[in-house]
Amino acid sequence: MSGGETLQRLILDAKGEKSYARLSRDCGGNPSTNRLQALATGAVRAFPDADTIKGISRGLNVSVTRIVLAAARSLELSVNDSDPTELVLQGAGSLPAESRELLVSMSRQLQQAYATPWGETRDDVELAARVGDHGVDPEENQP
Repeated sequence: MSGGETLQRLILDAKGEKSYARLSRDCGGNPSTNRLQALATGAVRAFPDADTIKGISRGLNVSVTRIVLAAARSLELSVNDSDPTELVLQGAGSLPAESRELLVSMSRQLQQAYATPWGETRDDVELAARVGDHGVDPEENQP
């Protein structure tokens, strides 16, 4: 199997002392309790569908990319795990669960605050306005 975390390891690490039912609720009900337990304890035989991946991402508070890579590793596919949009905070993984959840929540709030309807950040729009991109008014994009 290729190096790196598998879907099973990712789920079991995030589960900790939680029940599979609680973890399934954290995932928004998809995957179900039974499916989540099967993914965590059995052999992954097929790639999870998009809704399952999104649910696991939500429930485990990790990126979809990380879930996809872990699922690929569980299927013994060799994958590269570099994602230029992820920020790694050295030592944050050893913080208490509540502190990690606070960091995740703060990250989500900042992403929402700085996102535009087009998926660009305010910094991208302000830069376009400063360099004179046609149709971009720097005064329109002030928070």
